[in-house]
Amino acid sequence: MKIPLFAFVLLCLPLGHRLAAASALANPAEGDFIVKDYQFSNGEKLPEVRIHYRTFGQPTRNAQGAVNNAVLLLHGTTGNGTQYLSAPLAGELFGAGQPLEAEKYYLILPDSLGRGSSSRPSEGLHQKFPHYGYGDAADLHYRLVTEKLGVARVRLVVGTSMGGMHTWLLLGKHPEFAEAALPIACQPLPIAGRNLAWRRIFIGALQSDPAFKEGEYATEPTSLPSMLAMFRLLTGSATDFETTTPDLAKTNAFLATANADVMASAGPTREKPSTRTI
Repeated sequence: MKIPLFAFVLLCLPLGHRLAAASALANPAEGDFIVKDYQFSNGEKLPEVRIHYRTFGQPTRNAQGAVNNAVLLLHGTTGNGTQYLSAPLAGELFGAGQPLEAEKYYLILPDSLGRGSSSRPSEGLHQKFPHYGYGDAADLHYRLVTEKLGVARVRLVVGTSMGGMHTWLLLGKHPEFAEAALPIACQPLPIAGRNLAWRRIFIGALQSDPAFKEGEYATEPTSLPSMLAMFRLLTGSATDFETTTPDLAKTNAFLATANADVMASAGPTREKPSTRTI
């Protein structure tokens, strides 16, 4: 019998946390925010851009009628909005008495532009998809919350890695949007150094792969598994790898599964690789 991922996550948590998380994460509201004739920061346009989102909890309002309990959670590069629903985060954040209790806060978890169920190159445009950046993604997060969900100001913006960069940009442009911010594993600076170099190396390797065919490939480029294994090495913990890959056999096993592991982290929607700089 197959156990749903969410059920498996709950079984791995302490009993009290399992009950709290199960209650808090029941019956999310999901939807799509459609922006017509969207112009990207570089001037390129699409007739329609879609941002998928899910919410937990209910909005409350102050005496002036403004929502006063919203929290926006932004995910990292290889994830989507469900990132925060996986262990151990869900069992530590959203239950009764926990920091972002869903019975108390209105939680907003979007899929960023290019990820999950939001508009992305892999839906058909491939290399013809506009060259988007962090600023475009941050702008769409802001418009989702203010225009679609009707929230002018949130209590908190939480962002990990890429989501943290989105947080810096969003609040740099709209400082009145949030009472507080928690950008994690990021800096309010342009990507540079090794972080920029390995991204450019990966893009070059993928584009030079004969199977890539300028983005119109029919099968997954053969260079992708090796690049995703290197991605895991560059973004993982050195001390963790000392424990999990202490010998040749376990290192080979890690390399064999790295491709599937990174793809799985993207969530339920398997996407074709994109060379767009995000």
